[in-house]
Amino acid sequence: MSQRQVADGLLASLSTRRLDWRSALGSFSVAQRLTDHRVSTDEEQCHVCGLYRARQTQDLNVLNFERLKWGGVRHSDLVYALLELELFLAHPPTIPTEDDLQIFQDLMTSIATVSPSLTASALHHHFPASLKVNKAERDHHRFVDMAYPACWWNGSVGIHLLRMSALFGHVLQLTRPSVGNPDPADSSRRDEPREKIVTKQLPSDAKSPSLGRV
Repeated sequence: MSQRQVADGLLASLSTRRLDWRSALGSFSVAQRLTDHRVSTDEEQCHVCGLYRARQTQDLNVLNFERLKWGGVRHSDLVYALLELELFLAHPPTIPTEDDLQIFQDLMTSIATVSPSLTASALHHHFPASLKVNKAERDHHRFVDMAYPACWWNGSVGIHLLRMSALFGHVLQLTRPSVGNPDPADSSRRDEPREKIVTKQLPSDAKSPSLGRV
């Protein structure tokens, strides 16, 4: 599985509202950064991955329901992440369309131009009209606790264009190498001009990338 596949899955979800396609990027990012490690015999819970040494039962139907209903709510749970990535490989998304790219551009522009004081929990009020979401999905963005560091995001942080380029550089033209401040408390750059984000045109012969194994 490649980063390009899960990035395209998120893009393809925007016009289709396939939240299961959208969710895979979060689980992939968590798994990608998980380091090889051994669990100490003195620990009941691994301090690296969070799994418990004792055998536990997980209801995979509940996890899959969350994936389909809200696009996942616990990407840092490795059981959920593994389930999601296996299902993503088994049922790959379609190729992103021009509509998907336009919605993505609208969304990124909206995020890039919000007030510096806007918090992550209020960001859903600024989703563009082109991104179709229902009340349950908006309430999810508002009321579900966000993990660190997303919970501390505000408008002054902006968008990290280096990371954005790594994920979506194949469809985005980014005008600056980076944007925003890594420290939300740093207000020294809040009055700088905001970034411009433009989507590229999809090639007419675009093909779905081949799928490998996790």
